Amino acid sequence: MWAVAPAESEFLSYVKRISDVRPVVSGSGTYRRNIYTSIGEKDPANRFIVGFVEGEGDNWTSFPPHKHDGKPEV
Repeated sequence: MWAVAPAESEFLSYVKRISDVRPVVSGSGTYRRNIYTSIGEKDPANRFIVGFVEGEGDNWTSFPPHKHDGKPEV
């Protein structure tokens, strides 16, 4: 198990394949990055946001700082 958080509601288990995840390009210049959200706001989950970010070269991938309304990010 990678991560856990208390649930407020029950959802059925499901599989989301990497082939179903499409990147969103965000930022510009040295802050440009591809964001892949595996479990996002519209998916059946109580508290998690799951994804990964690909930056270009040695550039920053998490600037400016951000939050997800109290949801843990994995």
